[in-house]
Amino acid sequence: MWLFDRLTKREDFDRLFAYHTAQQVNVQDKWLGIMNVILQLTIISYYVGYVMFVNRGYLEYEAAKGVTATHVRGDYAAESSGRPGTRYFASEEITYPGLENGNVFIMTRMREYRQKRGVCEDPTMPCSSDADCHSHANGRCTEKHLCEEPSWCLVDPLEKPEVYELDTSNMLVWVKSSIQFVKLNEGLKHKKVFMSESAEEPGPRQYENPQARIENGLDPGNTFSVRDLLLMCDPPVRYEEVAELGASIEVQFIWDCNVEVEHCPVIINARRVDTLFDETNIGFGFSMPSYTGDGNERSIGRTRGVRLFFRTVGTGRKVSWTSIIMKVSTGVALLGVAPILADLMMLKVFSLGKKYHARKYEYSEDFSTYFANLEKERAERDIEKPAGFDEGDREVSQREADWKKALDADDD
Repeated sequence: MWLFDRLTKREDFDRLFAYHTAQQVNVQDKWLGIMNVILQLTIISYYVGYVMFVNRGYLEYEAAKGVTATHVRGDYAAESSGRPGTRYFASEEITYPGLENGNVFIMTRMREYRQKRGVCEDPTMPCSSDADCHSHANGRCTEKHLCEEPSWCLVDPLEKPEVYELDTSNMLVWVKSSIQFVKLNEGLKHKKVFMSESAEEPGPRQYENPQARIENGLDPGNTFSVRDLLLMCDPPVRYEEVAELGASIEVQFIWDCNVEVEHCPVIINARRVDTLFDETNIGFGFSMPSYTGDGNERSIGRTRGVRLFFRTVGTGRKVSWTSIIMKVSTGVALLGVAPILADLMMLKVFSLGKKYHARKYEYSEDFSTYFANLEKERAERDIEKPAGFDEGDREVSQREADWKKALDADDD
């Protein structure tokens, strides 16, 4: 709307589309010039040294999650420490149940009870009065502060449970980790998928300590024992410490890949997580029933073990001209900060700041005061002008009035 108003008034296009340039003042002070150069060199050093080389600003990054495949081998025969009995445990029983893909549960201890349907004290239902029990099942609170109601009762309360302790510390877990960076693969001839080097399934141990191989810069392989994974934690976890209650261990395969090369190193990081959630209820376990007959009897095994969560994460990188141009453009733009800081130092810190200020800034005359004084002088001249005020004086006054009117029009 403003431009339309100016055009309809036939505004001078040279004035309307005028170019405004900044005026520079050459301040001849060697210390001020040296300080400006030092500021510029500092900015350049920061971008070249830190941003481009230390922080590798010439690279493009992509974070990705990979996939993990696992396989467990090992079986054990154990003798009960409670009710006499010997039992063989296959690898399928030791790792039951198979939960999420890539995660493994390995049993370390199992306590098995024989139960039948009946009316008895339920250890999972504590109470303080009959109102705490199920009224529709005629439940009542006993002297032991347990609800007596229909439940799964022990076949023989005096019979000891079967307790099996399995030394699965040397059980082998084969882990295959792989990752792909889809975004960075664009533009490459081959879509690369990085995988663990070893492809063999669990067999004879080819090394003693994978953590030592990692510390020596060697590939740790794909096969780990349960003890190996526990010792990788920080601080290390001993198998004997978790054999009774179990534990939850997160094992991360961390990839740091240059997608333009063939080989990518992987770092294995393990930590215990069950102590992070609830320090008063540590370990990992669950109950597993097995029904017999018509369903009125069952054997329930309360198992404890090591729960292994395997995760594959990584960051890919490659040289990117887009990143280089962006970083260089930002650095060039940041160079404009040096003159601003130099001006502040010149005006606020240097002893000749007032002299620099007088040469840096030019202040125009206060036109409002000027014209007020001009009107006042004109009024005084009109009062004091002689009777012989001729036509020439009138013309001069008219030209001054026209000049003022044109100046006011320019301001509008």
